[in-house]
Formats: sequence, structure tokens, C-alpha cells
Amino acid sequence: MLNLRCNHLFSIKNKVQFAFRYILFLCAIFYFHRAFPFTVVTDFKSDQSSFQGWDLTTTDKDDSHGRNFQDNNDYIESPLYDGDVISFSLSAKTFGNDGSSLVVSARKDKESQFEDVFTLSFANNAETNETVSVARSNHFRQFRLMFKKSKGTLRIGSFSVTCRADGEVAIPVDLAAKEIGNNSFVATWTVDENVDYFLVDCWWLLPSPWTGNVVWRESFDGISNEGSSAKKITDEDFSHFDREGWSGEWIYAAPGSSGIVQIGKASDEIGYLRSPALPAMQNVELVVRASAYELQPNLNMDIFCVRSAQTNNIATFELNKSFEDYHCLIPEIKEGDCLLFRSFTTGSQRKVLVDDIALVSGFTEGLAMTSYVFSSKRVEYSPSPSLLIENLSENMQYDFSVRAVSSGNISEFSSVCSATTTVTDQEKVTAFPLSTIASSHSAKIWTEDFSSLTNVFYDKDNSVDWRNSLTFSHWQAYEGLAPFAELKRNNGNGATAGLYAYWKSDKSVDSYSLGTMTASGKPEYVYGLSFKNDTAYLIEQMSISYDGVQFGFKNENEQQLIFEYRITKELEPLISGEDWTELGALNFTTPKDSSSGLSSGEDVVVVPLSLEDVKIRLQPESYCHIRWRRCSVSNAAAMAIDNVCVTFKERRAGMRVIVR
Repeated sequence: MLNLRCNHLFSIKNKVQFAFRYILFLCAIFYFHRAFPFTVVTDFKSDQSSFQGWDLTTTDKDDSHGRNFQDNNDYIESPLYDGDVISFSLSAKTFGNDGSSLVVSARKDKESQFEDVFTLSFANNAETNETVSVARSNHFRQFRLMFKKSKGTLRIGSFSVTCRADGEVAIPVDLAAKEIGNNSFVATWTVDENVDYFLVDCWWLLPSPWTGNVVWRESFDGISNEGSSAKKITDEDFSHFDREGWSGEWIYAAPGSSGIVQIGKASDEIGYLRSPALPAMQNVELVVRASAYELQPNLNMDIFCVRSAQTNNIATFELNKSFEDYHCLIPEIKEGDCLLFRSFTTGSQRKVLVDDIALVSGFTEGLAMTSYVFSSKRVEYSPSPSLLIENLSENMQYDFSVRAVSSGNISEFSSVCSATTTVTDQEKVTAFPLSTIASSHSAKIWTEDFSSLTNVFYDKDNSVDWRNSLTFSHWQAYEGLAPFAELKRNNGNGATAGLYAYWKSDKSVDSYSLGTMTASGKPEYVYGLSFKNDTAYLIEQMSISYDGVQFGFKNENEQQLIFEYRITKELEPLISGEDWTELGALNFTTPKDSSSGLSSGEDVVVVPLSLEDVKIRLQPESYCHIRWRRCSVSNAAAMAIDNVCVTFKERRAGMRVIVR
């Protein structure tokens, strides 16, 4: 049996190393050593024989609750604190209190007079904890707490103050990242006193890529599948791999992708992928870039080494939804050994995705590296300070920290705030290439009955994450200006607004339709897809037909799904542009409850809609976008589309016959 060790890319050891390095990094940039604010707590329930600096002469000690205030003007007086007080807290208990209160007075030094700064009122027969902030500009260092009795007694259990040393500058607080975009965000913070200016540091931490000498690799770049469902790999497809000798069972080209292999599919299809025979190697790392199928996390992938008739387990990787590098150490591979990759989970679905497999010598796990956007950037003081941080990368986490400067002194670094930039939606959308659509004479005919949504949902899952152009190949869906986050499914009886895959009441998974449920106050809903004319011919006509489907007749207002199309030279998302053309003959209009004669939740109406020979000019390398648009309305109905058919008619030069 091989003595093998398996680790995820960031093992526990490396996580500890990473944390230690990160702490050292913070210590390195926080090089100004200053005293932090300090807190002094006095417990009046303690058995101290004296409370140094306190004047407690007008109150008695109560063993259970602290100092006992019984008469009007009973008071306690604090010592003089070594530093400006920025907050104080006290705990108290009232007995029969009806209108009595506690007046808090303060002064700056022994020569100053006490001035009333707060009056605290307490509920009758209750325990309370009060914390009050004090403006540091007051420079209060001593307090007197005086009882103003109306009725009852008050007992104070503890009193604490938080101070800053002389000359110490307030640390910025309440850091936040706002208006986060693809390449920028706005950093905001606050400070509890006037300062001269601020110093801002912004940086990012990136893990180093794994390093080493690649001695063998398979990228699967020869595999592609632009369809909306998985395509089973044949023996001919295996020949497209970089190396000869691959084999497997229940292996698929992943839907809507290239260079990604799907191992396993559904039910008892536990797929496996077997590598070609390997050369002899020692002390190499197997690096696998893989993920669980996007909509089903927490799958495992087992790795075996096949030697002659024996199959030894090397590793089991617990996969995440996103692609990550997983690796394990292999002390020895003998000539002729193979690697076997197998999907496994306890559920009915067994799908794992593999993007890359490599054997590497001298593998090292890189720790995080720090790279600065800027350091000690000056920001002038304002009551609501902020800084636009721009020219950033998409989909990356940035950290920032702020210091305040006053009279030449610099505060401690604030806590660290993080912001992750977003991803440009326009770069995520894809278009359906016309060259892949079935042809009939000079016409390209594309159809969609949404039955392939069965590849998106699983036996018990009634909602999945929605990602434009990925969840359902090439299809986009927007809630206002933002992509939908979720695709739900039900039989049309639901009332929750959102994007839906509707099925009939018998839950027949081959009868899906795609639609929406809206509600009052919701933004405009848009969904559809784009086509690219990647042929050499001009498209001059387009014909469209589809079934408008309505479920659950709960609507009191007439509602519409509006059909529109647009021609562009560049690929753009369906929410871009204003030059959309509405085709009224393809708008799906619902009947009102009062006139439909249909029962809510029981009847389903299907309305066939079609329009022949729409004149267009779709030049080669241009795009045709089609969409269905729906506005918000109260008492909404579930509206969907099904059996969509779009025909593009090419313009081809006629045959020229010359008779001599």
C-alpha cells in the first residue's frame, strides 16, 4: 500500500502560517507605537477598605448592590483621571424610584468648577447599565454623581471611565465601503473630534500561485459544448485531449463551456476518468483544478492510483462550488501506473467538474502576498470624510485602514475594512452562434421548449442560483438593472415575486416554461437571449413564434409580456440600449379575473403567438437580441413562455444560368 498524504491547497498548517504572516504584516505597517485608550473600573460591591481618590462620605456601602443613595443630594465623587475621559458607564439598581434621578457633573481639574453635563433617569425597581459618550474636546477628568430624590433609593454597583492619554489622537471608527463598483468604491469613516487630516492605506492580499516544474499535464482544451445540457463524451472526443490514452465511463462535456470535463451525471451514473499510462516519477504533487457542479455543492472526488491489478486510494477531495486547486503528494509513480478520478456523493446526483490535471515536481504552496494600491494617502479633514478609491481590478477584495493626524501626532491605525469589487455584467453574457443552428435551405431554425431545465434542478431543490448565460446557456434575466440572483420553480400557485421555471401541476419535469411573478413596487423584469450572425450571409427576415402561458388567475388588472428585439454590432446585455423594437403581435396579454371565467390555481391557459417575416438587416458578425419585458403590477399572475421558435432567413445570391 502506498504511503500517501493528501492536503487541500490551504492545509491547516498553511492557514496558521498565513495568519501569522498576516499578523506580521499588520505589525509592520502599524509602526507608530502609541498608547491605546485605557479603561478604569471601580466596583463598589468589593470589600476594599478604601477607594483611593473617591469621596464616598455621603453614601453607605450595600453588600449586595454597592453604594446606597437614600437622601437628596447624596453623591459620590471620582478621583482625577490621568487622561481625557471619552465615555463613562455605570450599573445601578432602583428601589421604589418614582421620579428620582442622578445628575452627573464634571470638571477639567481641581481648580475648575463642576458643571452639570447629564441627568440620568431610571425605571422603577429595575437594574440598568448606562454608557454615555463624552466629547473629548471638553477635557473632563473628574465626575460627581448626585442623587436628586423624589421617592425611593438608588444603589450604584460600579462606575467605569475610558480615557485617552494627553496628546493622543482619536482613532477613526465606523469604517465602511460604499458605492462598490467594478473598478472602484468609496471609503468612509468617522472621528469624534476635529483633526488636521487623515492618512489612508489600501492594499490587497493575493495567494501566490503554486510553483514547480510541470512534468505532465492535461488541460482538456480540445473539449467544448455550447449547448444547455451536458453532452456525453465519445471515443472520438477522447482523441481531442492533449494526450492519447484517456478513457472513462459517464464522462460529459460540461454544458455551456469549453475545456471542462464533467464526471458523472445523475442517478447511479458514478463516472470515472482514467489517465494514460504515466512515466516513472518520485515525490510529485498531483494538482487538480476542480469544482462541484455549480448548483450542487459538497460533492467529493476520489483519486486512485492503478497499478497492475491493484487500485489504491490516493485522496478524496471535498469540492466547493467554485473552481479551486486541490493537491496531494504522491511519493512514487511506477512506469505504467494510471490515475483514476471518480465522482461520488450520497445524493442522487453525481457531477464534478475538472478543468485541469497536472503532475508537478517541486510543488510549493504560496502564502499570501501584500500589494499596495497606495500607502499614507492624505485626505483633508471634513465632518464626513470619504475617499474614492478607483482604478481597481474586478472581483477582488481590497482592505483599507485610516489614521488621523492632529498637531503632528498620528493616531493608531483603525480597524481594517474590506470591499470586494463587482464583476461587469456585460462581460458575462454570451450569444448563440447561428452557425450551430440547424438549417433548412436558407433558413436557420432555433427552438427552445425549456425541457433542459431538468439539468438545472435536482430532485428536491426548488431554487438554484441564477447566473446570466451560465445557469441556462445564453439566457439572461434581469430584475431592474441587476441580474436575478435566483431561479425558482413551482406549478404556478406561488405569489412570491421572482424568476421561475414553471411546471405543470403533475410536476412533469419535461414540461417546463420560463416566466416571472411580479408585484407592486418591483422593478421591470426582462429576460431573453442574443444570437450572433457568425455566418457569411446577411439575414433579412426573422419569424418568431412561442406559447404564452398563464398560471393561477389571481390578477385583477390586465397584464402584458412585451416582446422586443434589437440589432447591434457589439454584444451587449438585454438591459442595454434604447433602440428596441416592440412587436405588438407577439405581446402576451392576460385576461382579467372578471372576464376570464377561470379558477385560480387550477386552470392554465396557453396562447400561441406568432409573427412571420419580420424585416431585419443582421449583417455578419452582428447580434440580434430578443427579450420579454414585464412591468410591476399588484395582484399579479404567473406568466411564462414556452416552445419558442425563431427562424432566421439568409439572403443568398440566386444561381445565374447563362444559355448560349
